[in-house]
Amino acid sequence: MTARDMTVPSARAAPAPASTHGLRCDTASVFASQVVGVTTAVAGAVITARVLGPSGRGVLALATLWVSFFALSVPLSAGYGIIYELRHVRATLTLALSSALGLALALGTVGIGLALLSAWSFSRTLLHGVPLGYVALASVGLPAAVFNTLVSLALTGAGRVKQASVLSAVTAVVSLLLVVGALVILRLGVWGAVAASAAASLVGAALTIVWLRAHFELSLLAPRVFWLTIVRFGLKIHGGTMAQWANYYLDRFLINLYLGPVAVGVYAVAAMLAERLWLLPGAVGAALYCRTGGDAQDDAEVSARACRNTLWMMIGAFLLVAAAAPSLVPLVFGRDFAPAGRVLLLFLPGVVLLTAGKVLAPYICNRGRPILATHISLGALAITLALNVLLIPSCGIAGAAIASSVAYGANGIASALVFARMSGRPLRALVSFPHHDVKSLGLRGSRWISVTLLRIAP
Repeated sequence: MTARDMTVPSARAAPAPASTHGLRCDTASVFASQVVGVTTAVAGAVITARVLGPSGRGVLALATLWVSFFALSVPLSAGYGIIYELRHVRATLTLALSSALGLALALGTVGIGLALLSAWSFSRTLLHGVPLGYVALASVGLPAAVFNTLVSLALTGAGRVKQASVLSAVTAVVSLLLVVGALVILRLGVWGAVAASAAASLVGAALTIVWLRAHFELSLLAPRVFWLTIVRFGLKIHGGTMAQWANYYLDRFLINLYLGPVAVGVYAVAAMLAERLWLLPGAVGAALYCRTGGDAQDDAEVSARACRNTLWMMIGAFLLVAAAAPSLVPLVFGRDFAPAGRVLLLFLPGVVLLTAGKVLAPYICNRGRPILATHISLGALAITLALNVLLIPSCGIAGAAIASSVAYGANGIASALVFARMSGRPLRALVSFPHHDVKSLGLRGSRWISVTLLRIAP
């Protein structure tokens, strides 16, 4: 296969309209994959917490998160550039996947060097108490993690959400099996947990390559113009991607700086559980990335409806978790992690509000304004930094949770305001149901009650 075979199409066709049925199908696929991912992640977290304790859990979180910054921030930026090109029919899927292979090799190699160099530089501050060997071992899987991320985004951008979801679910299951083998069977401690994390990326990449070779003719040769295009688009949102990562995970390193790995271990459990509540918003957002980019009015209608429905479901999840977390967390993870149940409650308001940010971001980016998403993320990061530095020394991990919750809420509110301005729709469209939706829901409810009563009537 030559570069000419992968030439970018000259004709530009409009993407398919963002149909509600297609969005539901894609959301269901991503949701099912994320259910598998969440289940395996929680199971892995329970195993690591039980076996390693708060200190070991904290060291593991710090080492793997440090490497994940280099494995995700740059690839996500380039990946969203690939999605943008695919959605506007300026690239073929084969071209995108071939570019993913080359980018993974390049970015992964550079990422290993940057991860090790930066870890050495911060070994006495943000990574205090974390052996550099753990970071080096975790970075072995970095190129594979980059490749997995780019392939998933390319498949999503081409509308092959089911295939991307299956590959993601398989990698999650492999990761859990490796954690069980390293910690439960072989009892290798933190070293084994870090090795399992790196091995999961390598095995996932190997399985992905086997599947790709069976369905596509890949080549490392790709037109230079395509590389430049996706890099140019990626640079527009790279600052936002890095800021978003820092907004999610920088608090762990600041906690380590002020309080040490034990506090990080407890806090990491609460944060992990809070982040898993984004299961549904994440699935909806991923589906919208490949379903928007066509007619502006249709995209705005579908995005507003998706945000409204998801937000109310998240409020219901908020109430359930708030009632169960204080008693369930110590029961499942152990008494040493009992404070995580109370800290989790502080995350919940911001987690719910960030639903708007996750669901509306695809509309903002696919309308050609990714720089606005970057500004929102940078603003949220500024709030995170300021409040963490202010609250962690005085309030401990509870202060970090409050800081994160406020920053998440600010991100969600800002995203809603930007969407309202770009689409011309009022903010209430993101929260309140239109009259015809309420009437339709009432009619369906009345019909269900009538049928039920007729069935049970003598």
